[in-house]
Amino acid sequence: MKYVFLSNRADLKLKEFLTSLGKIVIEIKDSGKVYKEISDHPDIYLFLIDGNLIVARDQIENIADQLGPGFESLNIIPGSKPVGEIYPASAIYNGVQVGRFFIHNTSYTDDSIIEAVKKSDLKIIDIKQGYANCNIVAVDNNSIITSDAGIFRTIRENYPQIDVLKVSLGHVRLHGFEYGFLGGSSGQIDDYIIFNGNLEDHPDFIIITNFIKSKNLKLKYFKEYPLTDIGSIIGL
Repeated sequence: MKYVFLSNRADLKLKEFLTSLGKIVIEIKDSGKVYKEISDHPDIYLFLIDGNLIVARDQIENIADQLGPGFESLNIIPGSKPVGEIYPASAIYNGVQVGRFFIHNTSYTDDSIIEAVKKSDLKIIDIKQGYANCNIVAVDNNSIITSDAGIFRTIRENYPQIDVLKVSLGHVRLHGFEYGFLGGSSGQIDDYIIFNGNLEDHPDFIIITNFIKSKNLKLKYFKEYPLTDIGSIIGL
């Protein structure tokens, strides 16, 4: 994992930590195509599957400009459709891969993702939530954390091979909204699960910490600022 895709509004402390791990940070910028509060969120434009990055065409030029010649080394697949301003058109790339599973509301999924999912022979878990990646912390290939009751119920009742932890809804900031989502504030980078802000302010901090550590992963968060949804931390 060499690159990390991150909102250009992410806190400097997060960017510095990623850089200290030897990562090259690629900043996702406002495309003007979706509502402003999420217009620079990576998970609105990017979907990572088995080392390939499916990218909405709205962000390809931005990524290429930052990487220069390095852009050619990435396994980038252009998305089929542009993102739309409002839901569900803003959620077409917001699926998530967990091990050999793909989780999303497939009524909304971009065709390029469906094609890649079938090529990789992933098992599709169809849910009602279009913002799947926002609502899921993919801890490892067999474990997730979510505050979404529908996602929790679907996984718990039908996919016992996935260990799912249900946590309280909210307690994550997202400018312009009552709350954001834990998945949107986090990401797995190497052997870290990283949260953008102070996870200790979440009422389920202890059980989240214990769950992550039980998977032999490290936890990183930043006490200096509030836990904030920035559209996930996506590593490639």
